[in-house]
Amino acid sequence: MSKLICMGECLIDFLPLDGELSFAGKAGGAPTNVCAAVGKLGGESYYLGMMARDNFSNFLLEKLKKCNVKTDYISFTDKAGTGLAFVSLDKNGDRSFSFFRNPCADMLFDKDEVREEYFDMGDVLHFCSVDLVDCPTKEATKKAIDIASKKGCYVSFDVNLRLNIWNNDTKCLTVVKEFLPLCDIVKVTDEELSLITKENDLQKGVEKMFDLSKNAKLLFVTMGKNGAAMFSKTEKHFEQAAKTNVVDTTGAGDCFSGTIIFNILSRKNKDKQQLKFGEMINAVQMASKACAIVVSRKGAMESMPTMEEIENYDRY
Repeated sequence: MSKLICMGECLIDFLPLDGELSFAGKAGGAPTNVCAAVGKLGGESYYLGMMARDNFSNFLLEKLKKCNVKTDYISFTDKAGTGLAFVSLDKNGDRSFSFFRNPCADMLFDKDEVREEYFDMGDVLHFCSVDLVDCPTKEATKKAIDIASKKGCYVSFDVNLRLNIWNNDTKCLTVVKEFLPLCDIVKVTDEELSLITKENDLQKGVEKMFDLSKNAKLLFVTMGKNGAAMFSKTEKHFEQAAKTNVVDTTGAGDCFSGTIIFNILSRKNKDKQQLKFGEMINAVQMASKACAIVVSRKGAMESMPTMEEIENYDRY
């Protein structure tokens, strides 16, 4: 089985408790959540990035290992601390974030730490937009994409917009559009699709997204309670959301990405050019059930389901 390599933020999510300004710290960061999703399903996953030498990082390392994420590719620094994100939940369990990253350790990961021997044909390199601000990790991500593409790896991009960490929205969207043509797999929410393409119609937005993501083979659009959709340039599949009791939506999109990636890694044919639309429909169905489990729990990384939990989940 091939492996997953994730790059980007690794941080502490502070989730609200009952009471005034009371929070509980949970392991988080979209790329590391995806690592955890794959690891807990039984896949091989690595976090490729920078961590601080502080107690928060010690906590994160422990949680990563418990989720079967390999830590061999991690570098450490004394120059910055661990990033923090304070999460606010509304009555529907939907969340918003307040970030403290001035800078944080994961932003300092240098391109010299990215090594060709990490990547093999059939692997998946996954990243998000949070660490594509002007920092060393942006250049490290570019180098990793270049190596991964040459080695025959899949390049996966979950746009995961967090506009409040950018100086302005235009800069964020410009950088996202810079990276979209480099990817084989793209995942967005329906809101992100509208922001990027300036289209409120789903099909028109998808068409524009493929224009921007000219090398993408698959585009996934998650739509919350309305389910998810998978598109190629010629085909589409819609999947309804599995029934659940929503407690906290933090990590749902990461769980979706991780489940899709796990299914890609499980393919016997490692040639990404041979990835067929039809063989991924079961992956979307599996991801729907996995996300239903995650949102019924608090926290992200530790809430990722096992294969047994997904197989036993009564979705309707």
